[in-house]
Amino acid sequence: MNKYGRVAVYAAKLIQEDSMIDPRDAWRIAGAYFELSESEICKSCPKNSFLGLCEEGLINKVKINKYTSSIKNKKYALQAVSILRIKSELSDNPLTLWDTVLTSLKQSKIQHNNQMSVVIALWNEGLIKERQIHI
Repeated sequence: MNKYGRVAVYAAKLIQEDSMIDPRDAWRIAGAYFELSESEICKSCPKNSFLGLCEEGLINKVKINKYTSSIKNKKYALQAVSILRIKSELSDNPLTLWDTVLTSLKQSKIQHNNQMSVVIALWNEGLIKERQIHI
């Protein structure tokens, strides 16, 4: 699990311990806990993938709310969860999952920027709940 996966898992667990904590604050606290730099904590692709999952209520004890203005990273994360529900074997290969996400969304090939690391870490830790996704 890379640093953004660890941050996502820790942030999700912080929220589970205290459901009143805002997911944006949980991400920041988790990033600081793992001693990420300010620019790493603010890196939009992994952060907004996490917040997009929170926004849709896919992380336990997160209140459905508006947490991110990101459209693309949220969409990538949601699509990845939909794919993992069908092809869970992709949970050990972020690059293959990324290619599958892009293909399913009919997007041109762009470089993976830790969005899948966040989704896979949460998935493998059992922190993504079963819930209908609206993409």
